[in-house]
Amino acid sequence: MSAAMIMSGWFSSYFTLGWMMLKGIGGLLVLGCVIAFVLIVRKRLLARRSAGG
Repeated sequence: MSAAMIMSGWFSSYFTLGWMMLKGIGGLLVLGCVIAFVLIVRKRLLARRSAGG
C-alpha cells in the first residue's frame, strides 16, 4: 500500500510542477521551441518541394 501511496504522491507533485511550469516561463520556452521546430520543418519542406519541382 505504501508503494502505491508514494507513486501517487510522486505523480501529483510532478503534475503540480508541470502545471506551474505551463503557467510560467517554462511554458513560454516550450511554446518557443515548438514554434521554432514548426518553422524549421516548414522551411525544409518548402526547400525540398522547390528543389524537387
